[in-house]
Amino acid sequence: MIKSLAIAALLAAPTTVSAQCVTRQQIADAAMTLTPYAVEAITEKCRAHVSATSFLAAKGTALHDRLAAEGAGREASAAKAILAIMGPDVPPIKDSESLVKVMGSMVSGMMVADLPIESCEEISGMLEAISPLPAQNIGLLAASAAGLVSEGQKAPAGKAKGAKAKGQFEICKDE
Repeated sequence: MIKSLAIAALLAAPTTVSAQCVTRQQIADAAMTLTPYAVEAITEKCRAHVSATSFLAAKGTALHDRLAAEGAGREASAAKAILAIMGPDVPPIKDSESLVKVMGSMVSGMMVADLPIESCEEISGMLEAISPLPAQNIGLLAASAAGLVSEGQKAPAGKAKGAKAKGQFEICKDE
């Protein structure tokens, strides 16, 4: 789930664009601002399919609210990560807060669209496991996962060194 939030932009179709550098903090901020949307969508989809005592049913909304509060104020940095990773596929929205809202809705919608309800109890357990973490730690986990993905990316065949497929990104070296 965290990987999906950090690199949801990798779902884009592969074409070539120039390499974009994204800081670990920008990725963490994107994860921190997008995670509440995912938690909310998962809670809405799964609430009726989990036991009443499961974490998701009992505390999913509270987790969403806490993560949303902790991620507030990070929209400008998150938008930079989204724009760098998605490039021209980002909806033409200039306001950072609005861009995060649109992308949060899109990413969470994609996450739950094919989510089998049979997975809801396991997902509830996953959310319970990360629930004690501050949003910053969840963001740092996502940034680390994105760093691993970025390190494993290669330039597309026949393209100049440094060229990346759309949706690929590089973690800035000067952090």
